[in-house]
Amino acid sequence: MIREYKVREIRKKQGLTLSALSEKTGLSQGLLSQIERGLVDPTVSNFWKICAALNTPINYFFEGAKEDQIVIRKGEHRLLQLSNDKVLYHELIPSHLGDDQILLVEILPGEQSEMELVSHTGVEFGYVIQGEMKIVLGEEEIFLGEGDSIHFQSTTPHRYVNVGREKAFSVWVMKGE
Repeated sequence: MIREYKVREIRKKQGLTLSALSEKTGLSQGLLSQIERGLVDPTVSNFWKICAALNTPINYFFEGAKEDQIVIRKGEHRLLQLSNDKVLYHELIPSHLGDDQILLVEILPGEQSEMELVSHTGVEFGYVIQGEMKIVLGEEEIFLGEGDSIHFQSTTPHRYVNVGREKAFSVWVMKGE
């Protein structure tokens, strides 16, 4: 789960006020304060904005595998989970290895990664292991099934939707620029 106090800790280390972070993210000071105190979970979109403003990888805020592990066993992967418990992000490589992220994304039938489209710097590569997914990429909707893959610039607003009747599993590589 998210370690909310880390947002405040990083913000203060960088000498940012809530007002300055609010300006950088476009989020209200009240919402940021509630997130910092653990009163509300941010949406994925809002969390990306916070991480970008603090120049900190999203996986830094979650607990899980130790950074020095070279083998991460089943059940030990860092779990990235925000307010939507129907979408789980399993970190497949430790965050200290660089800006790139490799995630196993698990989405229940009929669920989506985010209500609003998300955009951030970098490039994304996705591969569907099981199930059916719709990738909303800007104005386009792309349907993927088992064995299909996709890549796109992460600056294009996007989200993932499970359009099938079973849990969808996909692997995503997010490369920073």
